[in-house]
Amino acid sequence: MELSWEKLENYQKSLRCLQEVTDELLSHMKGRDWSFRQSITDDKGKLSQEKLHALVTELLDLWAARVREGTDVDPNTKQSLAEPWLQERREMYGLYLYLVMRCSLEKGGFHDARNDAELEERTDFAFLLEQAKRLSQDWCVLAEADGTRRNELYWGYDAYFGFHLYYALHDPDVLKGYVNPGNDWSLTPDWKRACDQPQGQLTNEGSKKRIYFRHSGSWFRQTPAPEETEEEISDEPEEQVPDEEMGELELMDEADNPSEDDYAGWATAEDDDWFFPFSSEEDYYEFKMAEMDQYSEEDSRAMGLTFLAAGFEDPAEYCSACERFVEIFQTARPEVLRDFYMDLEEIVDLYLAVREIAPLMDTSKALNVYSRIYDGPLQHAKRYGRGLQWDTL
Repeated sequence: MELSWEKLENYQKSLRCLQEVTDELLSHMKGRDWSFRQSITDDKGKLSQEKLHALVTELLDLWAARVREGTDVDPNTKQSLAEPWLQERREMYGLYLYLVMRCSLEKGGFHDARNDAELEERTDFAFLLEQAKRLSQDWCVLAEADGTRRNELYWGYDAYFGFHLYYALHDPDVLKGYVNPGNDWSLTPDWKRACDQPQGQLTNEGSKKRIYFRHSGSWFRQTPAPEETEEEISDEPEEQVPDEEMGELELMDEADNPSEDDYAGWATAEDDDWFFPFSSEEDYYEFKMAEMDQYSEEDSRAMGLTFLAAGFEDPAEYCSACERFVEIFQTARPEVLRDFYMDLEEIVDLYLAVREIAPLMDTSKALNVYSRIYDGPLQHAKRYGRGLQWDTL
């Protein structure tokens, strides 16, 4: 059968469409319509460290009890055989839950710290799991010269939600109104990020593997070099000029006989409305307006981040939690990091089930989500499949 790139592209589009609708459905089933804000704030709506720690503890206790149910007890220690397995994971999971929930209350903090207007903070478990999946997908392993391995996040820890405020609370210049993410005050400075390290250090372990970047499509779409044309060879021998004189002649030729290209792009005295290097006055003013908007946005971000850092409750505990998570993450066994997202998903599912929080809060919303699956992508996929069958007859 002949391979058709058009058919393959349509097939992949259908799969992506189905995946998007499925993800939308599952996100609602992970507590999107239920906020944990009231569980971690006081009567005035301000963060309560005690309630936040209590919620994290409750989440982990439910999960640990569930894990212990399916294991035997060690006759010597009288403890579940799952205890070592739980201890290896519990602290890291608890730190992550704490960091994401804590930062979920800081509206606009991700935009001010990372200049990303697309991500808005939400206080629901679906958002928490979305960020956990993104973090898990960017896990990579770097190899040191001495043969040791360490786990990293490909873009550096500060790029991920929950860790983005570390630099803002750690850098003393933020309180003076400066925004400079990526400096040495960051959790992962630019010069230490995995994405900026030599490709030889990135191994094929983790979620982001070396082979993924090696086989990137950009490697195979390079523009071919133009074919070289053979120069016409004259029968008459060229007059040989000494090297010293050749250099002087070239300088004289360039000075005395400038080419037309040397004047291209330069204005003459009669061109009063020329705004070099812009082609027109409109382009010049458009650039200036965009530049002013950029400066204004940067000032706004700096002011927002300054107020956030000044009013952030207990920044020392937050920064300590970030540093401790990095310490555990870098030395964790591969089995732990492979289970990271799935375990967090199970933790959330158990909590929502115990609290009797419905996957979809009302019938109309459930029907709306399901109808998107059956009336949209699924029907399109069926028609596409029937078309493929007819084409092969």
